[in-house]
Amino acid sequence: MKRKAVAGLLILCLTSALAGCGKETEASDSTDGTETTPEVTEEPKQEKAEPTEEPEEEERQIALPENQDLVTDYTSPEGIVLEAGTHIALVGQNLSSGYWGAVKDGAQQAVADLNEKLEFTSKDEKVRLTFEGTDTDEEVETQINTIDAVLSENPDVLCISAIDMDSCKAQIETARENGIPVVILDSGIAGESQLSVCATDNTAVGAEAARHMIEAVGESGKVLIAAHQKSAQTSVDRINGFQNELAASSPAVTAETVIYETEEKSIADQIREAMDANPDLKGIFCTNEEMTCTVLDALKDAENAPKIIGVDAGKEVQEAIEKGTLYGTVCQNPYGMGYATIIMAARAAAGLPNSQFVDSGFQWLDASNIGAEENQKYLYK
Repeated sequence: MKRKAVAGLLILCLTSALAGCGKETEASDSTDGTETTPEVTEEPKQEKAEPTEEPEEEERQIALPENQDLVTDYTSPEGIVLEAGTHIALVGQNLSSGYWGAVKDGAQQAVADLNEKLEFTSKDEKVRLTFEGTDTDEEVETQINTIDAVLSENPDVLCISAIDMDSCKAQIETARENGIPVVILDSGIAGESQLSVCATDNTAVGAEAARHMIEAVGESGKVLIAAHQKSAQTSVDRINGFQNELAASSPAVTAETVIYETEEKSIADQIREAMDANPDLKGIFCTNEEMTCTVLDALKDAENAPKIIGVDAGKEVQEAIEKGTLYGTVCQNPYGMGYATIIMAARAAAGLPNSQFVDSGFQWLDASNIGAEENQKYLYK
């Protein structure tokens, strides 16, 4: 059942362009009920991801870790009954990345499966997905403006991946006040422990990377952490998991230094300084795909470069593993995450219970197993 419109946000949209709402424009239809909504902010400018083609079923396997006590199978739309025209809104981040492209593919496939199961065929009947976000994982204000605009459209359910774990609290409260369920994916919001979440166990990702770093560098030595964000829950959890596992499993391998890209100093400059200060630097752990690629580029001409371990596996990362310039990577399951998030959202819209946390899983990939058939579901371009 549709809920009342968010009156305060509608008034704000009419009175101020800075609130993030643009002119109302008819959204485009697609075969799976997914649409790209119009530009919603004027300052800063809101960019939209290019629509992606519906993935072919044989190319992507929908799979989640089996050792979870879940209320339902989140790889299937079975048992979900929705009203015609149900609107699922998803606001992500860094939509220019292959990772978020894979999340979108999974989300679109879930919507297509829902419409097929419910036998919704017309534009008015179909469950529809709006998928928006930012161009980078640093545009906090742009993301907030986007969420405000999405809420003004009164969706049946809202899915959010927060760039900054201390942001979006006012938007969550607005959703609650208007009866709009919220599902978190990928990266959470501090203090919102009651929301249902579909994400990777990022502390476990960091620990997995640490175990392979010990394997790569031996029983002692200094390693560096190149992190993508100070304020993202994904970054914080991966750093903690990495450092704690080193301390527990091999205390002589230390990772005391964490570097971040800044306006004043690039990652490449900071790595050069670290290597000059520590000629025996043995390894670098990169907390996401973008940082992995940045570090690979910074060290492409270096002699005796430290061992590099990354997170996620787009095209450049896959090529680096094949070339031997990247020791390995802990790859998330973005396609499965996107699919499971939409199933969670659909259940919330239908008034069905959800598990509080759905682990979308990860896999260690290196030259020995990146070509294995069972690991192809983790890869993307």
